[in-house]
Amino acid sequence: MPRMEVVIPPAPYKIIDVQTKPGLNPSPGYLSDSSNRAIFPRPFPTPSTPTEPATEYQHYSPPEYLLPLLNECSQTCPHEFSAFIETFPFDPIVQSIDADVDVRFHKIGEASFSEVFGIGDVVLKVIPIQKEEKYSCLMAEIPPSTDAKDILKEIIVTRAMGALCRGFVKLLKTYVVRGKYPTLFLELWDEYSEKKGSESIRPDSFGLDQMYAIIVLPNGGPDLESFVFKNPSKSGWQQACGVFWQVAGALAQAEDLVRFEHRDLHWGQILVKSVPVKKSHIRGCKFSMDDTRFGVKTTVIDLGLSRMDANDSKGQSSYWTTFDDDIFEGEGDYQYDIYRMMRRLNGGTWDRYQPFTNVMWLHYLVLKLLYAKRLRPPNTRKKAVGEGRVELPTGYDEQECYDCLVEVERLLGQHINLKFKAQKGSRRTVALLTSPKSAQDVVAYAVQRGWIR
Repeated sequence: MPRMEVVIPPAPYKIIDVQTKPGLNPSPGYLSDSSNRAIFPRPFPTPSTPTEPATEYQHYSPPEYLLPLLNECSQTCPHEFSAFIETFPFDPIVQSIDADVDVRFHKIGEASFSEVFGIGDVVLKVIPIQKEEKYSCLMAEIPPSTDAKDILKEIIVTRAMGALCRGFVKLLKTYVVRGKYPTLFLELWDEYSEKKGSESIRPDSFGLDQMYAIIVLPNGGPDLESFVFKNPSKSGWQQACGVFWQVAGALAQAEDLVRFEHRDLHWGQILVKSVPVKKSHIRGCKFSMDDTRFGVKTTVIDLGLSRMDANDSKGQSSYWTTFDDDIFEGEGDYQYDIYRMMRRLNGGTWDRYQPFTNVMWLHYLVLKLLYAKRLRPPNTRKKAVGEGRVELPTGYDEQECYDCLVEVERLLGQHINLKFKAQKGSRRTVALLTSPKSAQDVVAYAVQRGWIR
């Protein structure tokens, strides 16, 4: 089947010079509580999120490197950071949740280059923007920042993937803000660090002239690392199968549409929500393993290092990001081995399409599901004569789901080992009957085995 041609319209996807290949007073309704979180009750008037720059910024002229990002966000100047945070809870996106729920900001996570705060049913990913001038080594330690071109590329890819493919996070809104980190967010940062610990640098050292991008996304639940399977002794392996095949299906569709590679799909980039399981009225029916009847719904996030093809006003383009050298120095987890294997695979040429990287990350994922989520292998005790078989909503029992993941891990692991032994010049390599070269091949194997329909 021919690959679908995806056309990105000229707006709002305008992009310039991206790597391509041929304080205000608090709002009247603002309250606070002892938990260092902002509460915004419903009865108060609901001003919209700021769309005009604060008075002190009306004569501010943004640097040239920031203009494409501002244009993508439909802004001419950055918003003032603290004023934005004070008014954002009144945005209709936040107020669309249950009216009985208190709307509070809270920190829900962090990454190497961003902090993530939640409110209502949405999250705000706050990314410091790198300045063109270099910082002095005598300055206070500050959190790492990201080039504006790379943030712009992440926004474009996230918007496109969320619109085109199931299983990818949908981009809601984007903003550029300026100023010191809001006091409220610093308090929430401290609270998070005290309870869960933090490997990030406290963002209090940013000055008044610091810029940030804010990407607003739906809250897809906790990441896979934090997610706890419900009733793991009864349906843990069914849920694990659901996670794996939903992610594999999302990658396969993305490959087919836009020659997509995620390139950084560790278990912090997969969000998982428990969903109600519908009971089947058809006895003996086995449902597709990527169905939400398996009790979970997954969302792939954080496309900052991803690669995709698209057509824009300039013609065919591929969007991608070069990896920093530091990422290849990590130790202690298979994740860091994959970064190094990806570099060996593409020879450091990151614009090339290499869908086998998705196979590597699927192998990483199945290993995490098998050995890092504390799921016990099913009890293999033989049933006594006359002992009935429990009808399950999915049509599969725990043993079948566990065996499926074990088989997939063996298949992917053997093929990855053989591929890189061949690259090293091994004299003898044994070809597998099934040698998946992409996520599409992995899904095709599942269809052949009857796991996916």
